[in-house]
Amino acid sequence: MTNLFTLEISIVLAIMVAIPLFLWSFRNLPDERWQFLAILPTPKSGADWLGTNITFYGLISAIAYAVSVGMFIFLCAAVDQPFWPIAVFILCSLAIAIPASRRVARWVEGGSANFTIGGALFATVLCLPLTMGLANWVASTFVTKPLGALALLSAASLAYVLGEAIGRLGCLSFGCCYGKPLDKSGPLERALYGRSATTYRGKLKKITYASNMENTPVIPVQSIASIVLFGLFLVGLWLFWRQHYGIALCVCLWGSQVWRVYSETLRADYRGEAQFTAYQWMAVATCAFATAATLLLSDTTNPAPDFIRAWDAVTRLPVVVSIQLLAVLIIWYMGRSTVTGATVRLQLFREKL
Repeated sequence: MTNLFTLEISIVLAIMVAIPLFLWSFRNLPDERWQFLAILPTPKSGADWLGTNITFYGLISAIAYAVSVGMFIFLCAAVDQPFWPIAVFILCSLAIAIPASRRVARWVEGGSANFTIGGALFATVLCLPLTMGLANWVASTFVTKPLGALALLSAASLAYVLGEAIGRLGCLSFGCCYGKPLDKSGPLERALYGRSATTYRGKLKKITYASNMENTPVIPVQSIASIVLFGLFLVGLWLFWRQHYGIALCVCLWGSQVWRVYSETLRADYRGEAQFTAYQWMAVATCAFATAATLLLSDTTNPAPDFIRAWDAVTRLPVVVSIQLLAVLIIWYMGRSTVTGATVRLQLFREKL
């Protein structure tokens, strides 16, 4: 009862933090001010410096990855999963997901500057037999304690939906993954989304240079996604804590992928030439995986989740430092804009000398 009470208090606190954060983000991130975080100067061109733009998209993606990995460690520790096999699972999954986020987008959409969380998830799911096999080998060889496969995958699905809920805010900042214009949508869509439409401002937003829709109210796909995914996370977390691991896995993966199939019909950015997009097919395959995992796997080795044990694991110094290093890597990999640049002129204020 104490664990469940602690969890329920944590869920209430999470909602209290998330609601103002989401509302602020939905209102402000589409503005021009919130696209670029910093400029890294490069060798001078005449009197000016050239610069590489670091985007808020990269910062928000870094936070999403860091929070997702931290939540995964927290949940696995809660059910007393051995640490080193979990660390191997995380490293293998990241080694697949991070490059796949760009390569799958390049395959589906063309270009070299796009990222896709749907493609990253699908690539990670495809490689799960290898990743799980390696983690199990580490567990049996060096730890002599078996992994609870269903609890582990359930924890991974929870971490994923939480990470994407945060990551979608980065799309708001960069102006990508945008919805259809309201004036070109059907009457039902206008009725549902008209009052919450998103309007982007800024010549360098993707919606502007790719579709010429600056200052055009569009369906708020990213905002809805953040709310839906965060809601799935909260429901899944409650189920996980009550040891309904299979149901939590299906709620998170089925819910997120059904949303993806539907949300693709609301989007106006280029998703390939097919009417039923590659990302929708990936979502269907991911749902099939979730169903198979729930039917084929069962866990009898995990104790009831323990909040104190989980908190102790995720707040250890090596874990905190490793998560911070991951965030820096993501900012460097996903935050450097390759489709925009900057010219910087430095000056001296002599009156302040």
